[in-house]
Amino acid sequence: MECAKIGYQDWLIATYMLTTSLKSVSSMKLHRELGITQKSAWFLAHRLRKSLEATENQFIGPQLKLTNRTSAVKSATSIN
Repeated sequence: MECAKIGYQDWLIATYMLTTSLKSVSSMKLHRELGITQKSAWFLAHRLRKSLEATENQFIGPQLKLTNRTSAVKSATSIN
C-alpha cells in the first residue's frame, strides 16, 4: 500500500465493500464506484483479498498455559 498511487480513501472504501458484501466484489464494480482504472481496481482487490486470506500471525486471543492452570486447580482442590 505504501508504493501504490491509490489514495487511502479508495483503499478504505474498497475494504468496506469487500468485507460487507455477501459475494465477492468485481474489479469492474470497484472501477465504477471509485472512479479509478480497471487495472488499478484489480490490483487493489487482489491485494485486499490476499491480505484477508493470510492466516499466519493473526491474533487468536490470549495464550493460556494449561500446565499452570491445571496445577493451580489441583492445589486449590487439595487444600479443601
